[in-house]
Amino acid sequence: MLTDRQHTALDFQRHLSVTANAGAGKTTVLVRRYLEILLNSNTRANEIVAITFTEKAANELRRKIAERVESLIRSAPI
Repeated sequence: MLTDRQHTALDFQRHLSVTANAGAGKTTVLVRRYLEILLNSNTRANEIVAITFTEKAANELRRKIAERVESLIRSAPI
């Protein structure tokens, strides 16, 4: 369940900066936003930029995006 502000952040027609306290759902929003862009535009994966402050956060973001993409592939109709 996302908050109203988190839903607003999924609108990929504009650039944004996501800032919040730890545990507020930043990574969840960024993963969903990444997938919204990838699935609902003509943008290729190598054209999407997400910048984090730490390597740990970057690795977590990368892992969660990969897991979600793999899940979508597995559940796609053949």
